[in-house]
Amino acid sequence: MGTAAKTTSLLLLLLPFFSLSVAQNVTQREAGILNVGAILNLQSLVGKIARTSILMAMEDFYAVHRNYTTKLVLHIRDSNGDNIQAASEEATFVSNIGNKSQVPVISFTATNPALSSTNVPYFLRATLSDAAQVNSLAALIKAYGWREVVPIYEETDFGRGIIPYLVDALQEVGASMPYRSGISQSPNSDQVEQELYKLMTMQTRVYIVHMSSSIGSILFTKAKELGMMSDGYAWIVTDGIANIINSISPLVLDAMDGVLGVRFYVPKTKELGDFTTRWTMRYKQDNPNDPPKEPSIFGLRGDDTIWALAQAAEKIINVVRSESKEIGFWSAKSGIHQNLNQNGYRDTYLNSIPDLSPVDWPGEENIVPKGWQIPTYGKKLRVGVRTSGYPEFMKVERDPIRL
Repeated sequence: MGTAAKTTSLLLLLLPFFSLSVAQNVTQREAGILNVGAILNLQSLVGKIARTSILMAMEDFYAVHRNYTTKLVLHIRDSNGDNIQAASEEATFVSNIGNKSQVPVISFTATNPALSSTNVPYFLRATLSDAAQVNSLAALIKAYGWREVVPIYEETDFGRGIIPYLVDALQEVGASMPYRSGISQSPNSDQVEQELYKLMTMQTRVYIVHMSSSIGSILFTKAKELGMMSDGYAWIVTDGIANIINSISPLVLDAMDGVLGVRFYVPKTKELGDFTTRWTMRYKQDNPNDPPKEPSIFGLRGDDTIWALAQAAEKIINVVRSESKEIGFWSAKSGIHQNLNQNGYRDTYLNSIPDLSPVDWPGEENIVPKGWQIPTYGKKLRVGVRTSGYPEFMKVERDPIRL
């Protein structure tokens, strides 16, 4: 046979929390087999969610297309959260491999705006980048009249990638960043505590948290210990945490009481309800020792039918007594609103006050934090005053109570 075997390769990635590589070697001998090599961090929540969703998607597809000739064979390998992520940034790392070998890379969790087909031609993003959520974050800042915000982010490409876009969005609504708080990728409790103490010496009391749930759990637990989850503080989490808020441990959720968050909005439908029920049962089979979980947006993205239902809107949530409460929506067309109409948008938009349900702020307060506070930590201002020979102009006396 003089015809050379044809080979086609495809690489699918589920990043930055885990990765799924798919290599397709189609030859004349095995034209109906698509071998899929999946590298998942099964020690992470998102990795476990992805595995269940991928397996269900495959089963559902072939249940409907019984006569489909090409068969996908999945080979899963647990990365144990080591080498790929330790290579610096697994999204960039694996995408560059795909680019060098001219293998298309498709990802539905790589949200770093810096990773795009512009600098990595073989990379295709099957989700929105983090740049898509900065306008909803800025809208919240403007709605509550805050003028300064401190971002708290993990020191990774994922964490840093959103910052330039967030700066621009905040500037458009008249807000600024007086400080940027970076947390190392693998922090210990003491490191997080030291950074939080530094924030307590500053006036700004509004924080936007952009990091993985594992680092966020350390951050909020320590913040509560230090009294930073009390009245006067405002905390907002990006969708990296908000999308899986219902799967976070009750202890951490208790520490997050009063936190606001933005996440993708997927309308409740019968299809979604049926999918969630089946998914929850399957997840329990795959992870019998784990507590019950919901699929979250990461699981829904693994099913095209459900993901196609997502509208161009983001849901705004409030963590209240260890549960997430929906308080409103944001869309590029209509801004912030408490409700959406059947088309996904409100017909009117009042920009003067936030059209949201009442918020339970940290400390179980109903009063909107003013966004700043004179710090009680740090160096006190010392003012030196000379004695004067002209007491009619200036007289110096010591307060005996404060001697």
